[in-house]
Amino acid sequence: MIPSVLTFVRLMLLTAAWCALWGEVSFANLLSGFVVSLIVNLSGNKLLPNESINLFEMFRFLRLVFIDLIVSTFEVIKTILKGNKREDEAIIAVKLLPENQTHLYIIVLVVTLTPGTAVVDLDSKGSTIYLHLLDKSQVQSVKEHVYELADTARKAFPDSKESVKGVVV
Repeated sequence: MIPSVLTFVRLMLLTAAWCALWGEVSFANLLSGFVVSLIVNLSGNKLLPNESINLFEMFRFLRLVFIDLIVSTFEVIKTILKGNKREDEAIIAVKLLPENQTHLYIIVLVVTLTPGTAVVDLDSKGSTIYLHLLDKSQVQSVKEHVYELADTARKAFPDSKESVKGVVV
């Protein structure tokens, strides 16, 4: 069996991620990273359900996450310096269309990584994410942003024709 280009790319990306985790590129890190990548690749676990990636949408998704990290970090700093009151906080429910578990968990991970929000619960059967917000005045904008992230994740890592647009909240 001849490995596909996607398999080769996956091996290289996983090896690069391994070196990044160790903080340096050395022969030992390259070799051990490649071995770990091979084990992951040969384990039979697919990283994506249909092994397809839309690179344009993936970079758009990563750009959104990167911008979220920067902007929300400054918003949290501002909130802390201003002095946040408990009554300014909120817990909200964001219901997405029934998605496969891959996309739902990607959204949960991204939202959790973003300062100022935290996932407090997840109803995977109902595709509902419960979020804690430091600023309740941003409820609608946070919901819209989660929908945008979900839609972009679904386009970047396609699995079905569904879209999160038109969800009633």
